[in-house]
Amino acid sequence: GGDRLFDDDPRFGLVVLSEIAGRALSPAVNDPGTAIDVIGTLLRLFTQWSQVEVSEQEPEYDRVEVPEISVQDMFDDAFTVVARDGAAMVEVAVRLQKALHSLASLENPELREAAKHHAKLALERACLVLKVEQDLEAVRAVGRD
Repeated sequence: GGDRLFDDDPRFGLVVLSEIAGRALSPAVNDPGTAIDVIGTLLRLFTQWSQVEVSEQEPEYDRVEVPEISVQDMFDDAFTVVARDGAAMVEVAVRLQKALHSLASLENPELREAAKHHAKLALERACLVLKVEQDLEAVRAVGRD
């Protein structure tokens, strides 16, 4: 069909969550708490996703193919907007670094690399917009823990 559905398209769910965080961070709404909540939800989703075991069982329908979902694409969908729009808010930037640091500590190598990449990008964005050195140091400190 022409519609994206959560059950059929997991990336769609990530995009929607990201859009919720982005809207919450807009100057008109200015609700960093919602963005922080979305970051926590994304952390839980990726943690659960990393623990799913791939079945070696023969598929019931062997002529149906589905392209593999790229971990990097999922991270782009989930974290780019909140990293960009929340870079100037120290509480959001710190929470994002903590979440990405947690994801980088998981045993999934693809997830680890994507989390490290996005943590680096988020830190670069924060460095460009945070004006108070103590705020910037708080964001940097999370990555060093």
